[in-house]
Order: sequence, then C-alpha cells, then structure tokens
Amino acid sequence: KPYIPKTENIEDFINFKSRHTLSMIGASSLKNIKLGDIIQLNRKGFFICDQAYVPKVRNLQLIFIPDGHTGGMHREVVVPAVDAAQISAVEADIKRQSETVL
Repeated sequence: KPYIPKTENIEDFINFKSRHTLSMIGASSLKNIKLGDIIQLNRKGFFICDQAYVPKVRNLQLIFIPDGHTGGMHREVVVPAVDAAQISAVEADIKRQSETVL
C-alpha cells in the first residue's frame, strides 16, 4: 500500500526484525573507508559506511544497500580491522583444521 489508512493498525506494517548484524574479517584497506562511502564487497553486494573505523575505539560499520533481491544478505556488517599477520594466522588455523578432517 502506498499509505496506511487511518482505520488500519500501524503496528501491522512495522518490521520489528529488520536489523541483523554480521561480523566479518576484511582487508586492511577497509580502514580507509570514510563515513558515507559506498563500496562493493565481492559476492555480498553494495554497502554504505555508517561508522568509520577508529583504531582501538570502534570497528567499521557498513549498511547493506538493497538491490531488489529477497533474502540472502544481512542488513548491517561490522568489520573489525585486522592486519596481515592476523589474517595469516586465521588462514593457517583453517588449513590446520581441514588437514585434521582429511
């Protein structure tokens, strides 16, 4: 409906479960994103920066820009800044775990 008639209950039109948070590890270049910047994350979609990264204070916070498809992606992404050593450690841990499964 383009508008809510006065006879309708507005509570029936509100989506109370519209916020979803997802934490991710990203490239260190993400720390350069500024408030309002729009970026594309591969295979995830487009996001706008809602909160810029500040070292040891707050993480980068992105908001998903809907593309018309239904489902699939969370609306908000928090990306903690990590350096190459941390990424290498995570990759090594994943490799170690996959080797023990085989």
